[in-house]
Amino acid sequence: MSRIIFALLGLIAGALAVSTDTGKEFINQVLKPTPAASQEAGTVLCYKPSGNYEQVMEAIGIELMNQGHQVTMLKTSGSEDTLNGLSTGKCNFGISQNDVHYLLSKKNLSLKSAVKPASVLYTEVMTLMCSPESGIDELSDITAKNSVIVDNLGSGSALTWDNLVQIEKEFGGEDSWSKATPVYSSLSEAEAAISVGEAQCAFGVAGVPATWANTMAKNGFTVSWLEDKDINDLEFPEGTSLYDATRVPSSGYGAKFDTYKIKAVLFQSNKTPVNPEVERIVKRIAPSIGKRLNTIQ
Repeated sequence: MSRIIFALLGLIAGALAVSTDTGKEFINQVLKPTPAASQEAGTVLCYKPSGNYEQVMEAIGIELMNQGHQVTMLKTSGSEDTLNGLSTGKCNFGISQNDVHYLLSKKNLSLKSAVKPASVLYTEVMTLMCSPESGIDELSDITAKNSVIVDNLGSGSALTWDNLVQIEKEFGGEDSWSKATPVYSSLSEAEAAISVGEAQCAFGVAGVPATWANTMAKNGFTVSWLEDKDINDLEFPEGTSLYDATRVPSSGYGAKFDTYKIKAVLFQSNKTPVNPEVERIVKRIAPSIGKRLNTIQ
């Protein structure tokens, strides 16, 4: 078995030396997740297949394999699925927003004890893109008559939107934006859905620039401002803000906007111990990988 693993490592190294795209394609084949986790799986890295999270986990997976460790890449449907995988021991490492981890830990005490942060990666922001026809320039312009695409159920974006609405209902005056209809569908299809009248805006949490938001900005959508007093006032029990206000410069999407930032964090499962060397490697390289993706201070 060890000879086979090292043979695969040699092939991967060769593939990466030829072409980045070719290497990525080869890795996706070699690290294809097995139907059921087993002792043969090695270190299991869970991720949603798209954007920065996929880049981070692939980079970690490649480094571990280059150091002689067996790796399984396990795709999930989003942050909630990833954290549940970590809490049950199905995954060893996975990425989620820090607010999603906090919210799910409040609902599930076993998750709180079973999952711990391994490394802060980079800063993400809430992004609200609205059609120019809607006349929506900021969060407060949204009404109960509007619909907002918030990504798929279980995604970090959808969970954050639902939490913002809950904050407004519990601590605020139930401003009109909190009564808008959330549409749980992929952000990659948001522009098409908005163009046929299924919604007026799309909301997501991601690094800057996010592919979906960048495309919409280039096609004339409005980068709407996000600000609400009740969100500003919300704090963790330790006294720190759950959502920190920030201003994204015009270099992001061609126009500056106010919003809230959220940390993307690499989490580790306490349920399934990993090789101490694997843990050291992951904690050593994760910050540098995240730093390359950090565009918001």
